[in-house]
Amino acid sequence: MNATELIKLMNRSPFDPLEIHMNDGSVINVSESFSIATERTSPCFIVYTADKMDVVSYRNVAKVTTPVGVE
Repeated sequence: MNATELIKLMNRSPFDPLEIHMNDGSVINVSESFSIATERTSPCFIVYTADKMDVVSYRNVAKVTTPVGVE
């Protein structure tokens, strides 16, 4: 995963929610594209939720999936 790949996922229309699976086994759920911030040359991205902000290094991302059955 890198910034260019994440930006492509963020810009899909309609946006499909994402599950970002981390190398440590945790999962970050992203329900809206505006919940993610990054730049093309950045080594990390930020995911905003109602109660916190996660700064994530791309090198710690194992995979990104779209949950099945999400409308």
